[in-house]
Amino acid sequence: MLVSPFWSRVLRSVLYFGISDLVLLWYASDDSFCGHTRFAVAAKLAIAFTLWDLCSSIGVEVVVRLRDVTPKLAPLLTAFITGIGIAFVPFWIYRGHGAFRFEGTWANVSCVFAEGFGIAFFFVVAPALAFVSLVLGWLALRFNRVPAE
Repeated sequence: MLVSPFWSRVLRSVLYFGISDLVLLWYASDDSFCGHTRFAVAAKLAIAFTLWDLCSSIGVEVVVRLRDVTPKLAPLLTAFITGIGIAFVPFWIYRGHGAFRFEGTWANVSCVFAEGFGIAFFFVVAPALAFVSLVLGWLALRFNRVPAE
């Protein structure tokens, strides 16, 4: 079944959100700092990571078209950019001296990165979500309809 690139991107984003939410819920399942708010925190992070994956895939697609690079490299480049971006989230939201950006706001997700969970995030969650991006990119490449010339 071949689909248009727009619907392929929509389906890919929905699948990426669902899988990343499940991965984040699994990762935060033993986290006593999040408690019962881990569902909301995982959903917030999953939305942010889905938007990051979407932006990186669109950016890579633009580069592939402008630079005349083989489209088969696009999923690999997207997964690399997505993985690097997700891996450094703990460092981007840490303000220093034990304080996190967004602490006390609706976007507070610091409980996931407290007490050593941020280091494990770098080695567990980021590679897993980069792999999800790679697999979904390859599937999208396989099932995209090529426009007629």
